[in-house]
Amino acid sequence: GISQASRVSVLAIMSRGCVMEAMPFFTEDYIQTVQGSKYSEDADFFGSQNITLAGKIIVEHDVVIRGDLHKIKVGKHCVIRPNCVIRPPSKKAKGTLSFLPVQIGSHTFIDQGTIVEALKIGSFVHIGKNCVIGKRCIISDCCRIEDGTILPPDTIVAPFSSYQGVPGSMKEELSESFENSMIQMTRDFYFLFRPVDSESQA
Repeated sequence: GISQASRVSVLAIMSRGCVMEAMPFFTEDYIQTVQGSKYSEDADFFGSQNITLAGKIIVEHDVVIRGDLHKIKVGKHCVIRPNCVIRPPSKKAKGTLSFLPVQIGSHTFIDQGTIVEALKIGSFVHIGKNCVIGKRCIISDCCRIEDGTILPPDTIVAPFSSYQGVPGSMKEELSESFENSMIQMTRDFYFLFRPVDSESQA
């Protein structure tokens, strides 16, 4: 296998043929928790008392997490890339608007510019760039949502499914190895997302 030193020097992650760069970050721009999570100073956490984040999560800049609307729970080794919005879904009953909690599993990767109003996103899920996950959607474990996909409200995505398009529809079935691919991908991204001292880079 590839050594950790080699992984750092390459600064790239292979995921189903796609190379994604993971840039180092300046220490003063991120909060690093005792659980090993890394949160950008420029991310907005509203209603933090309702937000539960497990260990080794990366939340990058300009992410908005709306815990002020309802509870949001995110599992370990998740990555939330820049300009994403995680917002509890709403429902209307008897003329009254209310919000529902959000649950996101472990080893899930949400790429930049994506808006999530799902009820549940499972573990080992890869959501691409600039997607819209509509109100009350349920994405099962081991799924991939391709870049630019819009899932209409109340969509249910079955396990090992890849969805694409506007509106999103089933594109292909994923192999059983997808779970291990997502574990490797999120762990590698976490390892490569390393702090550097801005003064040493001057």
